[in-house]
Amino acid sequence: MAPSQLYFGSTVLQTINRIVAFALPIPHTVVNLIVIWLTFKKIKPSLSRTFTFNLMIPSFGYGVYLGVVVILGFFDLSQHLGFRAGADVIFLDYVTDFLLYYCTYCYRTLAILIVALTYISFTKPFIYQKLNRTKEMTMLFLGCHILAFLCSLSATTAPNRAAFKYLTKYRFDSEAVPIAILEVVTGCVDFFTFVILVTLYLATRLFLASSMLIIAFGDYRRALLGYVREYSNKIFTTSTKTTMVVSLRQ
Repeated sequence: MAPSQLYFGSTVLQTINRIVAFALPIPHTVVNLIVIWLTFKKIKPSLSRTFTFNLMIPSFGYGVYLGVVVILGFFDLSQHLGFRAGADVIFLDYVTDFLLYYCTYCYRTLAILIVALTYISFTKPFIYQKLNRTKEMTMLFLGCHILAFLCSLSATTAPNRAAFKYLTKYRFDSEAVPIAILEVVTGCVDFFTFVILVTLYLATRLFLASSMLIIAFGDYRRALLGYVREYSNKIFTTSTKTTMVVSLRQ
């Protein structure tokens, strides 16, 4: 392939990446606001509501992060708002890494918890009744956030070898920089959380787990459809009354 073709392909990919990066925060923020509104206005206390509220913490935080990146990108000030991958590392690089890792670990721990709780609610209802209390649920979800916080600290302070390898030309292998204990801890956490999640899905026969999650979030589906139906009826009623008034005047 000619160098000009490679350059053209790279330019196209960069343009697409910039367009997606600029457009992504808008629907992401809209969906977050809709879900938050449904959570506090339309949904009764339930497992799905508790899970969604906790999920909105990293999700909305990530939406804010995307918005900040886009805004600073217009001023060419977003070079420190990605994974650290250079020699000139500042404190903001670590803050950004921590936020990205925290979102990742929150999603992972909350996914494990919701699959486990949903499975227990169908297979061990008596155990689920003991867990389905305000204190117990608060401790479980708070434990997910604490675990995500600790894992994020470990991953943030550990050397980011993947970013150095794929985003820079620096030599950052185990010979140049010895493997740190925090890298081992982070790797073990990533591996075992993945194994636990896969094991839970296999234990629940995958299709059953997906069906249970759909049932668990039925409240949001019904609330959203109910609001759309109610809003549509209001529009239809208003338009009908307007048509009748215009007809009478004529």
